[in-house]
Amino acid sequence: MDRVVVAPVGLTPAPEIIRVIYLDKRDIGWLQEKEIRCEFLMEVGFKQALVKENLPRMIWQFAIYFYAPDGSELYWEQLEARAVPPPS
Repeated sequence: MDRVVVAPVGLTPAPEIIRVIYLDKRDIGWLQEKEIRCEFLMEVGFKQALVKENLPRMIWQFAIYFYAPDGSELYWEQLEARAVPPPS
């Protein structure tokens, strides 16, 4: 495991900041299954998105891609985050 890429899916606005805090870079053998540990922090413009879209809540969809040192894609997974503003 060499690097991880977080990318928005569909019309989801791109995060302002993505910081990988931890990525398990231990080797994965041929046909070996292993849990990949990855921690990252994303900052999205929640308030700006709500004003711009005029929505009561926002849903962000992201794809997480994991790459080997040679650049080949090892695995990907799609995540969804929901944010609901506090009641006014």
